[in-house]
Amino acid sequence: QDTNYFLNLKLPNPEHSFDPNSSSIITEPEDLEINTPDLEDLRGNILNTPPTSETRFLPRDIVSLNDEQLEDLKAESPGAYQDWLRNQMQLDVENYNKQNEAQRLSEQSRGRLVSSFLSRKKFISDAEKGAKKNSKGRAKVIKKRFQGAGKHLKDVISQRKLAAKKRIGPLYEEEDQAVKLWGKGKKLNVRVELCRAVKDKLPCAFYVLLVSLWDRLGGSKIEISKKHRITLPKRHAGRYFHNCLRFEEDLEIRVPAENQIKPSMALSFELFILKNRTLNYDKPVAYGYFPLINSDFELVEGRFKVPLLKGEIDKRVEKFADIESKYTENLDSWLCNLYFQTKVNEKPDQLSLKLPEEFEEFQYSVTSGDGNKARSEGSRRLRYLFSEVFQDLGFRSGILKNVQMWVTVLILLFTLWLNRFTHYFGEWIYLNMLDIEVTEYTVFWMTFLLDYASDLKFGTIVGLLIFGNLFTLFVFMVFTLLAFYFYYKFDNFPTYGFRIGVLYGFCMLLDPLITTADSVILANVQDDWEQESFLLYHYFNDYENSNFYGPSVTVLLYLAIIVGNGLVLYLYLVYVHMNGRVLDTYRRLTSLEIEFFLPYDSEVSEKYLAWVIDKAHRYQTLEGDTRKVAVAEYTERITEKVSTHVAIYNVGKTKGLYRHFMRLPTGAICELSASTYSVSAVEEDS
Repeated sequence: QDTNYFLNLKLPNPEHSFDPNSSSIITEPEDLEINTPDLEDLRGNILNTPPTSETRFLPRDIVSLNDEQLEDLKAESPGAYQDWLRNQMQLDVENYNKQNEAQRLSEQSRGRLVSSFLSRKKFISDAEKGAKKNSKGRAKVIKKRFQGAGKHLKDVISQRKLAAKKRIGPLYEEEDQAVKLWGKGKKLNVRVELCRAVKDKLPCAFYVLLVSLWDRLGGSKIEISKKHRITLPKRHAGRYFHNCLRFEEDLEIRVPAENQIKPSMALSFELFILKNRTLNYDKPVAYGYFPLINSDFELVEGRFKVPLLKGEIDKRVEKFADIESKYTENLDSWLCNLYFQTKVNEKPDQLSLKLPEEFEEFQYSVTSGDGNKARSEGSRRLRYLFSEVFQDLGFRSGILKNVQMWVTVLILLFTLWLNRFTHYFGEWIYLNMLDIEVTEYTVFWMTFLLDYASDLKFGTIVGLLIFGNLFTLFVFMVFTLLAFYFYYKFDNFPTYGFRIGVLYGFCMLLDPLITTADSVILANVQDDWEQESFLLYHYFNDYENSNFYGPSVTVLLYLAIIVGNGLVLYLYLVYVHMNGRVLDTYRRLTSLEIEFFLPYDSEVSEKYLAWVIDKAHRYQTLEGDTRKVAVAEYTERITEKVSTHVAIYNVGKTKGLYRHFMRLPTGAICELSASTYSVSAVEEDS
């Protein structure tokens, strides 16, 4: 019979009674119609078929006979009954053997798996032990080699230090050297708040801000302290609606001792973009300078803002006016305004700037609020002026190993000799113009010998005393015009040229005193007191028999010369020396807020606005959304000032205002907030 057929059969439900008259002893599925043999046919087949070893009967679990049927089969055919029993026993033995074989195979498989697992575990354990042993050996070798390399490096450094010490003298750490040069003064706490209205001017990246101290703009850094001068990295998303780059962090910087602080010293703020996937190194992207002291020569304290220029620090920028002219001429060179607080020896207040009116407390001017005392104190002006000049010349109190100072001393000796030459050369020209015979004009150490007729008239003597100083002044004026021309024509003049000019100017200022010293020295050397400074004394003594008028007239004449030369030298120091840096620093410290030009936080350039409008014209999405630009002009009725409003709208499925700008009557273009039309009320989301 087909095995599948029997598998589809099911036994009768034991809850129902058995019908002995039924033609079948099994119950079939209701959805199947199957013809099954009856008991009589089964008996016939068993009786008619001789029992052989090849005879196969149905298994007991498939065909079941009840006790009554078995009794009937035993009574009718005992042989068939015995064959059926033998067949059932044989099947039971086969099933038992199969179960034993399956169990044996299962145990063998389990044994093989356990053996394989144990051998693999042992292999892994041995490998780990070997790797651990090898790693210890490698670690010992690496440690030994590292110690050897470190020892070799220390030996090389020691040898290099000895060589450098023999060649250039003892070495100092940079921080210690700075402290030795400038002294260790107070601690200035700087709280960096935020860079406002950065928007898409900077790409998406992490940024840090570094605060440093400089001896002057375009000079060198003063590295007294190197810690706590840089902020933690802050992320800027780089989209137009990400307005601010917030730091809100406290920094510290050590300033020089009070007697070493100069008016030209300034704080620098450098903004760096950190290394990322598109940039292989940290790169400066903006910088700005701010004065260290205020108009009263005190460390700056308060809430301030400073404009940041794009790029790294340009040492060619030596004046605050140069920074202002950069973003005045080209607003694209300006990045943003940085807001910060400063306080001496204390931490500033922690602020969370959100509202526009909160930013109005920050100012760019450092003029003190107590009446600007520095403007009315002439002595402090002179102190400021001479401190700047002496710093440019390289003079610092207590420092004798400053190379620049000794270079200045050599230049001073040269300008002193040059002053003597121009003084006596002017007198030689004056005497030749009057046809007075000059018997000698030779160099004598640092001065000159000029011999001429001794019987000179009063007017001739006065002219001689004046003309030498006038010719010295003439040479100084020529130098001043030359420096002025080179700066405005080529935007450069050598630093040493300015040093020569200022030292020559001081010699010119003191020319009468130097001439008097010359006269005293030459009178003692030549034993002849009829020298230049004593000519009027001898004249009044010989002709007026007076010892008072000669010295008095000479002193008054010399005082007038000193005052005139001093005025010219003052104008030179303020307007010409070092390209007018002295005047620039003075203006920066003493000017009021309205005297400076500072871009609005939300101000943009015409180039930037044109770029935004061009992007809006070319904008189009796959769904067909576009952007439209609308321009409107507004005129004030009284002043007739015209303001232009440029609005960009989204057109399509998403409709609304995208961005808008306002050109003010002053010419400034400011981006407005999406929720307000106020210039200053820019969204302060970070």
